[in-house]
Amino acid sequence: MADTDPSIQELTPELQMAKLTVLERLNSIEARLKEQDPMLPLHIENIKSALSEHEELIHILPDERIRILVSGLMKYKALKIVEEEQAKKRKKAPTADDL
Repeated sequence: MADTDPSIQELTPELQMAKLTVLERLNSIEARLKEQDPMLPLHIENIKSALSEHEELIHILPDERIRILVSGLMKYKALKIVEEEQAKKRKKAPTADDL
């Protein structure tokens, strides 16, 4: 993986290891998003810790990986994006309560 990602070669050895750890955990999250993974909270917390410790890593993660992290967080915390909720509300037929 280090050979295929040019941005990782510009990092210190400590940052290279942190990025690889984050990417490995993101791969684990991506593979298990559709199932109930008891390790999801652990992966999320470890990624969060690594990104807090090495803030510069968030800037070199591709958007695709950030989306996976957000999806994992949403599943772990049972969150829904406001836009998704609004779209669902718009699709419902008005009821007497709505009037």
